[in-house]
Amino acid sequence: MPSTNDTLSDFKLEGVDEDSEIRTYTLSELTDGAVAVLNVYVYDYSPVCTDQVCDISELEWLSINDDVNVVGLSGDGPYSHQQFIEDNRISYPLLCDTAEEVIEELGVIHEEKDGLRRVPQRSMFLIDEEHRIRWKWVAEDNWDAWTSGPIEELNDTISQLRA
Repeated sequence: MPSTNDTLSDFKLEGVDEDSEIRTYTLSELTDGAVAVLNVYVYDYSPVCTDQVCDISELEWLSINDDVNVVGLSGDGPYSHQQFIEDNRISYPLLCDTAEEVIEELGVIHEEKDGLRRVPQRSMFLIDEEHRIRWKWVAEDNWDAWTSGPIEELNDTISQLRA
């Protein structure tokens, strides 16, 4: 797993925005004059992940900060993301890492107990304009309840970067 200040490779992923438009996103685009928050989650419609994705969508700083770009990231495809965004009124893009390239680089692959599949581990990463990881949070267990603690730490780190 990369550490804080390690550099993340630029990526190019298909994604869906809040208007249900499918398009391509790159890390360079997301960090152009801004920082990017990558909210990694297991599945669309997973109960714990749905709570986390929706909680983040409801945060005020998403709509008032032009220098913070938030995206969700999972292995689900664009049509699942479209429906998930529509059903839950998600206000930020959801990206499709179906080949697991980004979650592999981030070191957040979780082996399911049945040993039949790998899934992303719930986590968040703050990436700066140079693609450096400036902050990260990784859930101990994908079924643990979401708390506001990581958001407070994330906000503090964003404030420090602005200073």
